[in-house]
Amino acid sequence: MRPDVGTVVVVDDDPDVRQSVSRLVHAAGFSSLQFASPVEFLDEELPPGPACVLLDMCMDGLTGLDVQKALQKNPRRVPVIFLSGHGTIPTATAGM
Repeated sequence: MRPDVGTVVVVDDDPDVRQSVSRLVHAAGFSSLQFASPVEFLDEELPPGPACVLLDMCMDGLTGLDVQKALQKNPRRVPVIFLSGHGTIPTATAGM
């Protein structure tokens, strides 16, 4: 991970999704960090430099919305992009 390059943090419980998205991120010239669970992600510090979080909405334990709420308590603000194979209009609205 290079601090001079933006980092996309991928939080998804599907290993194939994590790997595919990380490959796309690297092909676009960014760094990536991967986390298989929301708890694993929240236990770590945000990466230095520019970053955003690509967050699955439906995971075991905490939902993407739960993670977004936890991130709001962090003094460092990072953009969150939600990803879901099971999205609904109410869920999308809550994410905004």
